[in-house]
Amino acid sequence: MAAQRIQQVIVVVCAAIGVLVLALAGSAWVGTGSACACSCRPMPADELVATVDAIVAGTPVSVEEHQDRLVYVFDVGRSYKLPMAQQIRISTPRGGGSCEASFAIGEPALVPVNSDISAADGDLWRTHLCLQSSMRDPAEVLQLAGPALSPVSVASTKDGNDSANDVGRAYVLTPWGMITLGAASVVVLVGAGLLLRRFRRTGS
Repeated sequence: MAAQRIQQVIVVVCAAIGVLVLALAGSAWVGTGSACACSCRPMPADELVATVDAIVAGTPVSVEEHQDRLVYVFDVGRSYKLPMAQQIRISTPRGGGSCEASFAIGEPALVPVNSDISAADGDLWRTHLCLQSSMRDPAEVLQLAGPALSPVSVASTKDGNDSANDVGRAYVLTPWGMITLGAASVVVLVGAGLLLRRFRRTGS
């Protein structure tokens, strides 16, 4: 009987761990993945500012082509909400149906971005067409975004002031990821409660 109860405990614990792992993976996928078909609802300015991590005013100087994405290298003139390095990379899904955001090399652009949690070096950001299409009134967006921030020099990050790069390395939970983690927590608590009741009934 004791061995059976131990086995039940192990099964519940393993199930809880599995749910938590799926929750973290789902959060990362929602944060960095791209849809198979692009369907955008332009957001109001206040919703856009609340949704993104930062807004970058800069100039694309080059682009790297990958199978499923394009990575633009931007020289940053200023940013809003968060400080940026003087040069960053901005990733966008590639292809007409994947909400690709297109930028002309050498042409200044305002880009709403979120940090890419998969980037080890912290200078990779992501955007897509749905965010870009919400920049219908740049003046209103920037007014809501707060004061303009000067880029952080490369020298200052090497000296230990890594504030700009730390943003890119932060794990950003999306709303769906937070909901999934909350559900996982409920599963763990319910499982623990059921085990406790069973042990009390058996006098263990």
